[in-house]
Amino acid sequence: MPPLVKIVNCRKADIIVGASGIAIADSMYGEITPTMALAVGQSSAKRIFVPVNLCDNYIAGVPEQSMSKLVESAVLVVRSIVQLHPYRLRIRQKPDESAEAV
Repeated sequence: MPPLVKIVNCRKADIIVGASGIAIADSMYGEITPTMALAVGQSSAKRIFVPVNLCDNYIAGVPEQSMSKLVESAVLVVRSIVQLHPYRLRIRQKPDESAEAV
């Protein structure tokens, strides 16, 4: 996906999930441009960062965990946001098919 598409999509996103480096310019071995990091930071989306201690960026206070545990934790956070605040998100739940109009 070209960087411009990612930048535009950040403006429209409800939730952004990624490694902590997506908000740090030139992180992730130089893959994150300053413009991309700025777009993530300025987005009105809820941001869930997976704490990845790479490229001389360290997250203090986070115990060492496997990537699968970190991703599992991020998924739980996304689920809780969607369940607690569906009215704030652009995504809409499908109406309950069992509830029919009378």
